[in-house]
Formats: sequence, C-alpha cells, structure tokens
Amino acid sequence: MIAIFIAAYGTQGTHILLWIPYGPSRILHMLSTEDPALLEAIRETGNLSRAAAHLGKAPSTVSYAAWQLEERFDALLFDRRRYRLQLTPAGERLVNEAARLMQDVSRPTQRVQQVAYGWESRLWIVTDELLEFETLIPVIDELDALNNPAYRCA
Repeated sequence: MIAIFIAAYGTQGTHILLWIPYGPSRILHMLSTEDPALLEAIRETGNLSRAAAHLGKAPSTVSYAAWQLEERFDALLFDRRRYRLQLTPAGERLVNEAARLMQDVSRPTQRVQQVAYGWESRLWIVTDELLEFETLIPVIDELDALNNPAYRCA
C-alpha cells in the first residue's frame, strides 16, 4: 500500500494528513499528534481506563478518540474480544506508520532549529601531519555512538 503524507500546522497542533489509495476512490485520513500516543498507550496498557490514566485523560475521552480513529480509517483497529484490548494487524500498521510519520514531520523542524541556533549541517574534519588521524577515531566513535540521525559518520 502506498501512502503519501502531508503535515498541516494549525492552532490545534500538528496534523498529519494521509492520502491512501483505497478501492476505486481515494480517501484522505487525518491523524492528530495525539493519536500515536493514544494508540501506543492502548497497546502498552491493554485497557482504555489504564490508557486514559497514562495519558491524563478521562476514560470516556480515550474511548471516544479510539472509536473516532476506527471511524476515520473505516477499519477495526482494536480487538475487543478478549479481556485485554489488543491492536489488530491494521491497528499495529497504523501505530508503526504514525510513529514513522511523526519522526519524518519533526525532523525538518529539528534541523531548521539547529541551523537557526548556529549548528552546521556538516562537520568537516581536516588534519595535517601534526595531528594523526588515529587520535580522532575515539572522538568520532563517541559522536557516532550518540545514534542520532543528524550525526552520521561516513
């Protein structure tokens, strides 16, 4: 399945618009920045009441938000047949895609802020014969160990 995402910024926070080919027509879905946290809380706790407590919201609010998500995507996202609420395969897919999209949306903002605060987009390390390159390898390894995609050692 191919999904194209667009971020929309408004007074109510960031929303991610998903354009997903669906049957003969195309449907536009919308995720708020709170939806991935809701899905993750339900996955972790397995219970709407505990998910609500985890998010600091009323259980009725979380229940209604979960229902709205299923309505928006016209898909069963939660398996309610067992005592413990579980995500369906469609719900798991939505959680994973939403998390990836949230990272993709936040990355440009993070990079713009870094540049605005004086960060360079690239770090060039140049040495001459006075400093042996091998002495820099531990420093480069530490930078690489930060595991931040903004710092990639090539």
